[in-house]
Amino acid sequence: MKQRVRSFGLLIGLLIITLLMTGCLGLGKWGASDKELIRNFLGQVEDAVKAMDSKKVADLWHYPISINGTLKDREYMKSELYIKFSDMKDDEIVILEYKIMVNEDDIGVDPRGDLAFIKKGKVYMQTKVDGTVLPAETRDLGPAELTKRNLKWKFSALDWDLF
Repeated sequence: MKQRVRSFGLLIGLLIITLLMTGCLGLGKWGASDKELIRNFLGQVEDAVKAMDSKKVADLWHYPISINGTLKDREYMKSELYIKFSDMKDDEIVILEYKIMVNEDDIGVDPRGDLAFIKKGKVYMQTKVDGTVLPAETRDLGPAELTKRNLKWKFSALDWDLF
C-alpha cells in the first residue's frame, strides 16, 4: 500500500515538473506571451543600440527589411550601421540611455502568432559628447512590423529611424 502511495506521489511530482518545464502553468520564460517576448526583443534592440554594435543590431532584423518604405538587405544595413556607429564614436558620442517605450495597447499579434505590429511608440535617448552629457531626447516612433521565425521576434518593417 505504501508503495502505491509513494508511486502516486512521484507521478504527481513528475507531472507538475513537466507542466512547469513546458510552460503550461504560465510561469517563467517558458510561458511568456508573445507580447512579453516582443518586449524582451525590444530590450535586446535597446542593448545593441546602446552598445553601438552594428552586427547585433543587424541580427535583430529579417531581410530584406523595409525601412521607411525602402527594402534593404543585410549587408547594406550592416555597413550602414557600422558607418553610423563609427561616425558617432569618432565624434566621441556615447549613448548613455536608449529606451523604446511602447504601450501594451499599441502591440498587436496576428492570431497565427508569427506576425506582430507596433502601432506607435517613443524612443528616449540620452547621449554624452566629448564628456558633456546632453539633454535627453524623446522622439515619436511610427509603426513597425515584426515577424517570428524559429521562435524569435525580429523587425521586418520600420517606419522610423533607430536614432
